[in-house]
Amino acid sequence: MRRSVLRLTLAKPAPRIALVLVVIIVALASLGPFFSPYAFDEIVGAPFAPITHEHWLGTDFLGRDTFSRFLYGGRTVLVVALCATVAAYVVAVPLGIYSGLRRGALDILLIAISDVIYALPPAIFLLVLLASTGPSLPTVIIGIVILHSPRIFRIVRLITMDISKNEYVEAAFARGESWAAICFLDILPNVLTPVLADFGVRLCGSIILYASLS
Repeated sequence: MRRSVLRLTLAKPAPRIALVLVVIIVALASLGPFFSPYAFDEIVGAPFAPITHEHWLGTDFLGRDTFSRFLYGGRTVLVVALCATVAAYVVAVPLGIYSGLRRGALDILLIAISDVIYALPPAIFLLVLLASTGPSLPTVIIGIVILHSPRIFRIVRLITMDISKNEYVEAAFARGESWAAICFLDILPNVLTPVLADFGVRLCGSIILYASLS
């Protein structure tokens, strides 16, 4: 079924073009430093030099090659965004499943915390966090995790609440299965599909957030 859906999707020209562009961008970000004509911190010319055959994107305010810095920076952006996005799902998915199944005081507390984080402007929150703790990649990752987790938590919580109404989940409770078994065997497999669909959106958001700090 999944293969047929993938085959039908790639049969259209737009998804194929998008896939090729994604592969090119990821390849440039991953392998770019190996093909960079200059080191990212090497001063190679006058500041703000125009585009030439030697400097494809000109130079920056210190005279460093902009194209080389672009190739070097892409890898960092991808790594930071990927780590932050994965960490956000690791934090939010278990909380969302637990909150959607158990409800109670913890559910109310988590909803209240997510409401507070929702109200924070993402870029300003990251800037304040970096200003108070000092600029570092771990701090950026933690900040992005804090911003993404409430959104993922709410999605997973709502899906879990909907799944928990199904008869097979009620039957699992009636059989006396443990909470952990129900979460991993009955809830998590049904949560994964929408979560994976949401992953791409969150990853793009992480890239934009990190790039906005540059």
